[in-house]
Amino acid sequence: MPAEPQLHLTRYCEAQVEELKIKELDDLELKKGWVHWLNVVAPDKILLQALAKRFELHPLARDYNDVAGNRPALYEFDNHLLLTARTISLEDNVLRSEIMGLVIGPGYLLSLQEDQKDAFDSVRNRIREKIGWIRMRGSDHLFYRLLDAITEAYFLVAEHLNEDAELLMDQLEQGVWVRS
Repeated sequence: MPAEPQLHLTRYCEAQVEELKIKELDDLELKKGWVHWLNVVAPDKILLQALAKRFELHPLARDYNDVAGNRPALYEFDNHLLLTARTISLEDNVLRSEIMGLVIGPGYLLSLQEDQKDAFDSVRNRIREKIGWIRMRGSDHLFYRLLDAITEAYFLVAEHLNEDAELLMDQLEQGVWVRS
């Protein structure tokens, strides 16, 4: 059974941060001069259509999961960009993967994902604690930071897999292979 869609808004300017759970998209207020990051978890077709209408998104953005396939892609439209990418993580020795969509427009960024777990805690912390330039920059800098977090997650998984490969090579050199 699919999870219930969730909307989590982080909006900020240089001086202030607000984090809100949005129950209805109609409750979303966009403040002039602020960056609005709407993290959408488990979006269904109805919610994606409402987001497309609210932010004047191209139909491909609404169907990001269908168009993405296994390869990352960047689509440029009149008033926004859509990036689709596969994210990975390693939890309890289980490799997880999902397609994520990032939509960036003037003053906003939508992150569309199937699962609540993501690699964005470091970005959230940078916003809350006013670390670096993030609260002095626009949605383009947030986009960069989220891409950086996705990339960092790949490096963490690669590092873990490299350690496993080294252990396997050591075992093979000793003529013993212990499967864990």
